[in-house]
Amino acid sequence: MANDTREARMAAIASRQRSLITTDQLLKAGVPDTTISRFARTGRLERLQPQVYLMGGAARTWETDLLAATLSSRGTGSHCSGAFVWDLVEGRQPLEVTLPWNRRSRLKDVRVHHTGCVPRRIVRGGIPVTSPMRALLDSASVLSPEDLADALEVGLLSRLVSIAALEGELARVGKRGRPGAGRLRLVIKGRALGEKPAESLLEAKSSRIFRPAGLPTPDFQFEVWAAGRLIARLDFAFPWCKLAIEIDGWSSRATSRDLQRTNKRQNQLIALGWTVLRFTWLDIVRRPEYVIAQIAAQLLALGA
Repeated sequence: MANDTREARMAAIASRQRSLITTDQLLKAGVPDTTISRFARTGRLERLQPQVYLMGGAARTWETDLLAATLSSRGTGSHCSGAFVWDLVEGRQPLEVTLPWNRRSRLKDVRVHHTGCVPRRIVRGGIPVTSPMRALLDSASVLSPEDLADALEVGLLSRLVSIAALEGELARVGKRGRPGAGRLRLVIKGRALGEKPAESLLEAKSSRIFRPAGLPTPDFQFEVWAAGRLIARLDFAFPWCKLAIEIDGWSSRATSRDLQRTNKRQNQLIALGWTVLRFTWLDIVRRPEYVIAQIAAQLLALGA
């Protein structure tokens, strides 16, 4: 009976934290030190970090490893780890936690950062991480300018961050000499979309290819009206010569109805005297020179 109660307590604790349990929690559940050691030897428990175990047979994921690091160190998931938890960046990120200056921890395969400005902890998906604003600031020193700009756009699109909140975070902790602060300020200052919000990350990426190429700046989300009806809202447009630039996303899940709607809209634009150029996500990311050449040639042909 005692063993059954102990097992139930262990299972209840682990179920709340991705099948993880700490040494302190095991002791409070009635598991003595000797039994903990035996469980670790026999595979009943798997030691991931000092004082943190994964229940035997449970799946181990990146999220599990980050939570184990925070439980062991009493730290906060931060930098690129925090950005990944908030879905601001893609791909597997290094495990990173932030601790106060006066706290040390021996974590395995984890980057440990120390700070005098302790970040606020927010639990997302059961993992304590920094705020989206702090995650962007902390990861700015290691992300490429393009990846940082993309992360910013994702944060803005998902309403996890705002320019005002980011500027407030920079004013609070982004002092001179702080890694990444200057780069984040430049990305905020150089947002290519101006005052209009981006509707997709694809459009944000597309807009950044115009300036370096020396092309005239197109209007973003330009609305075409006829006979009092909205015909189309174009991704980009050069209205003075009626050149429309449409960007097709990377999703392949468009339905036949979507295709019919797109064709109808394009035919209406052509009937109104517009020239329409369409590009894909792969064109923008992998062949920007091709995109620029096509737009420049069409502008020249239209006498713009």
